[in-house]
Amino acid sequence: MSKKKCILGIVSALVSTIIAAPVLVSILAKSVEDPYLQSVLLALIEVVALILIIVLFGQKDKLRSTVKSFGKGLIAGGVMAGTAVVMLVINTVRGITEVGIPKMGIMNSLLYVLILFLTGGVSEELMYRGVIMNFVRENMGESKKSMITSMIISSFLFGAVHLINLMGMGTDDVVGTLCQVGYSMSLGFMLAAVYARSHNIWANILIHFIYDLSLMIYSGIFKNETVTVSSLAGEHSIVLISAAIFAAGIAVSMFLLRKNKIGECFDNAAAAV
Repeated sequence: MSKKKCILGIVSALVSTIIAAPVLVSILAKSVEDPYLQSVLLALIEVVALILIIVLFGQKDKLRSTVKSFGKGLIAGGVMAGTAVVMLVINTVRGITEVGIPKMGIMNSLLYVLILFLTGGVSEELMYRGVIMNFVRENMGESKKSMITSMIISSFLFGAVHLINLMGMGTDDVVGTLCQVGYSMSLGFMLAAVYARSHNIWANILIHFIYDLSLMIYSGIFKNETVTVSSLAGEHSIVLISAAIFAAGIAVSMFLLRKNKIGECFDNAAAAV
């Protein structure tokens, strides 16, 4: 992939999701007044746009999945997936025992879960691993340098995009958001390492979705409260906890990319096995 094509693809993906999709939904808002349905529509438009960009730029093989590569992705992402499942169970039980029926309502709760899946799972993985990481790596060629560079760039942008939470997103949690930017870069790097090992974007999507759901299910769904990073981690612990998450993410990434396993990151046949 040429440098020009790489840049065009990434810019197209960013413009489609950050500008074009919201504008289109705002136009359709007169017909779809429910905010949850609007969010579903926005996410669907983003997903379709990203899939089209991946296919049109000759990367449709990156969307393929097999049982073997999917399982490999779940194993490689076992630390994040396992942690997310434990948190999901704990927070679900907590919600049932303390709140009972979700205050958000059953139907809105289901739509909320769908939104999390389409945004935090599908859209973000297609953008940062499916487009940015793959396009940069394709442009630079198949080497350890290109892989690490693509991981760093995609992870940096994945973390930086969370700054949008301070721009009209209904939160003044500045410290929490800045901490989120930092540890999201680390988690993004870990997800990039998982993807590099498995070549299966769908395993990444599932892991990412379960992680996001585990964080949001208690306060967001059961209690129907506005969720901020500081409210999740505790006002006085947010910096320390974020630093711990950042360190853990880098440590797990380095373990996934250890010398006797890094060869798997260059086994392109894995995506078609």
